[in-house]
Amino acid sequence: MTNLVSEFSEAVRGRRAAIFVGAGLSKPAGLPGWSALIEDARTEASVPSEVVDAPLAAEYIVSKIGDRALYRSLLSKLGRRASPTDLHHRLIKLPVYEYWTTNYDLLLEQALQEADRGVARIVKDEDLGSRVTIGEHKQLFKMHGTLNDPDGDAWEVEPTLTRTHFETYEVEHPRFWAQLRAQFLTRSFLFLGLSFEDPNVNVLLRLARSLELGAGPTKHFAIMKRETEPLALALQELRIHDLLNGGIHVHLVDDYPEQSDLIARIEVLTRRPNVFISGSKLTTDAEMVAGQLATRLAEEPELALLSFGGEAASLFSGVFKEALVPGTYRPEGIRHYYRRGAELEFEERTGTAIFTDMELSDMRSYVIPLARAMIVFGGGARTEEEAELARSHNVAVIPVGMTGGAAARIWGKYRDSPEKLNLPLHSDSRDWARLMSSNVQAVQAAHQIIRASMFG
Repeated sequence: MTNLVSEFSEAVRGRRAAIFVGAGLSKPAGLPGWSALIEDARTEASVPSEVVDAPLAAEYIVSKIGDRALYRSLLSKLGRRASPTDLHHRLIKLPVYEYWTTNYDLLLEQALQEADRGVARIVKDEDLGSRVTIGEHKQLFKMHGTLNDPDGDAWEVEPTLTRTHFETYEVEHPRFWAQLRAQFLTRSFLFLGLSFEDPNVNVLLRLARSLELGAGPTKHFAIMKRETEPLALALQELRIHDLLNGGIHVHLVDDYPEQSDLIARIEVLTRRPNVFISGSKLTTDAEMVAGQLATRLAEEPELALLSFGGEAASLFSGVFKEALVPGTYRPEGIRHYYRRGAELEFEERTGTAIFTDMELSDMRSYVIPLARAMIVFGGGARTEEEAELARSHNVAVIPVGMTGGAAARIWGKYRDSPEKLNLPLHSDSRDWARLMSSNVQAVQAAHQIIRASMFG
């Protein structure tokens, strides 16, 4: 998982990433997979179930009942109102600007619309001459046809489905194929919702082999479900090796919901490298730990601090500022958020004070998800609330338990399950235990956990 998450996140941050969505992402929304999609037409055309290759079965169906009848049958299967899943919403939140799909449904479009994100939708070869944009708009390439309405009552572009369609695709859709080839060479793709029964895997293999990417610098990733039966597992391993030769690295999951956790982790690592400092009045030992940790974090390039003010954040920010390499201090790199009208007393001004008219709950919901990690020193009930909100937004929560208060209570609550704090740790981790240890050990452990959580 580490390579997938860290390497694809890096590609996203560098705007060198694209996402390819297959039918497996639509099934949890209640839409059919390949076999179920052509089932009724297969029965009508008397094509036996032993023909397991879906495009070949579709070819036989068309030869028996015609393509119009097949397309009408598909509409009857797709014509059910479906809503985007959590994974669809997570995907469109990523700062990725090119999305490819072979799906006919409009779930990605709906997710983009619900997020109020502008999108250039490319569904025909001709669109590649007029709708492709470069900038902040996302682009959705629908290379195998599409419905014209979420209710599925008609085709906007008829589907690519039969064996002939697949074999002649490069000739019939030269611009789409050229665009995919170009992006395959210049982007790091993440393939989701594909299985080895999906005929589009063969499209990827043909593309990868034609470009001879196995030893090239561009790295692609696919998330697939692990087979459990011995024979199926052996076949899967051979196919995975085939994809690897084409530069596509497969990450196996035990169940598809794990994909959402992986995407959530990638989303966090594509945020700016912000650390939120939470806590309140500290003991002398806690102040020492906070100060030493601030000194270490000042060595991390581009790292920025966020807080809602308070004694712990003020102490941490002051030490952080003093420890920076001379000439590298930027006021915007230390940001304290306050509700308008707050009475403040500054012994020394550090960073930037930002005042907002938002209610406390709204301010928390806006600021905390900007961070990759939250460090908790001491604190009370409000600190625990902030930590729980951070956890719900996939922010890594590092409770420095030896500082007492909320930090110790949070550590105790998740003592046997630190992964629930979005940490790359297990309960038997030495670093996890050392958060409750002496000053030096706690500083070392917190620093290691922060680096692992923020940078993969």
